[in-house]
Amino acid sequence: MSLILLILGVATGGAIGTFIRFFISSIVKKVHFKYAHIGTLIVNISGCYFIGFFAIFFTFYLNTFWKDLVITGILGGLTTFSSFTLDFYKLHSENRYLHILQYFIITLIGGAAALLLGIATAHVFHL
Repeated sequence: MSLILLILGVATGGAIGTFIRFFISSIVKKVHFKYAHIGTLIVNISGCYFIGFFAIFFTFYLNTFWKDLVITGILGGLTTFSSFTLDFYKLHSENRYLHILQYFIITLIGGAAALLLGIATAHVFHL
């Protein structure tokens, strides 16, 4: 399989996943504006479920093109949180508990810090 075909497959999957996230979040926001974050919760938790399912499924069925299209493309576009939990599983299966703790702390604190930094940067530019 050519690299170009693989890239196009992952990109197409990413577009599909991104559309699904947008669609679910938009519906939740219209129905329960006060609880708009529930849309994110729904896609993150469902993404975790599906990445777990397909990680196992693709070890037995189909080829790497479909695995990359679904896991990296669709689920990556839907939520990167599902990739985060798959990383947890890989570290856990290797008994790398200290790395799990470090990964969680750096991801959560680093993500929150980056968010705050981005907000501060936007304020510097009077946005």
